Amino acid sequence: MLPVSLPRNYSIVGNVCYISLPGELYNSKATVGEVLLDKLDSESIVTIHNGKVEVLAGKEDIKISMTERDVTINADLTHCLWNSLMEFERDRLLEKFGRDSVVVDVFGGAGALAIRAAKKGSQVIVNDPSADCYNIICDNIKENKASQVYAYNLAPEDLLKKIAERPEKPTEEAAEAGDSPTIESLQISDVTDIVLAHESANLELLPKICEMWEHKNALFHVYVTAENKDEAVKQLFRLQCCQITDASLVEFYAVKSVDSTFCISLRLIPDNEEIVSVSGDEPEDRREEMMRDMEFMKNSMND
Repeated sequence: MLPVSLPRNYSIVGNVCYISLPGELYNSKATVGEVLLDKLDSESIVTIHNGKVEVLAGKEDIKISMTERDVTINADLTHCLWNSLMEFERDRLLEKFGRDSVVVDVFGGAGALAIRAAKKGSQVIVNDPSADCYNIICDNIKENKASQVYAYNLAPEDLLKKIAERPEKPTEEAAEAGDSPTIESLQISDVTDIVLAHESANLELLPKICEMWEHKNALFHVYVTAENKDEAVKQLFRLQCCQITDASLVEFYAVKSVDSTFCISLRLIPDNEEIVSVSGDEPEDRREEMMRDMEFMKNSMND
């Protein structure tokens, strides 16, 4: 007998069922998997835990091929992270990217976000530290005939360090590269958005980013696993490695399709610089909400 009801959030892709397991259900994951395998027409029941696909019941060898919006994604889930439950979250992020955006997807998985952003017109650098995921990303880029996207297989801190070390002024090397969105063609000031979608690695990575990243315009979209918004913010700011430059550019979003997952969008600056006040261009009710968030974050940094 399960201690709580079955998960509400799930998605079926081919013969694979993705489920979102809140904390109270994770300890009963094997039972949940067997119950759902019996109830659903799927060959495998999987969840995402600590940035990896975990098979709860059914076949261990899982390969999927599906279309997300106008993009075809092929992936071997035994080697590469791809979560169908995040489709609507990718929709939300893509609304923030435009034709002038330069997006760095640090943990690209199977490449769905990166390829969709490139097809929308953004320039994209996509990376994954796993060689298996890197090869899958490259195959999916070719499958979708996506341009303006370039893949890397680097440790996350190495990728960001390479970008952070790029000069502010165009180099001869960059000029020859033209529109190719390689690291060599970038100036650090070109980067508009950096996506950190690997919840279990993000908090370890952020202090390293704060040490190397002096450019203040890039917007970081950081995913955090927490029971609620307050705990998500506290996790981030317990690091005491950064502050918020402008409250009008901070967003807290509870990912609706995945339990206990939040996306925090923020700009990073060194600890010794001032927090900029809330912009007066926002609607009154939004300014009040952001002021409350700022006050909460200041208190969190002192906890």
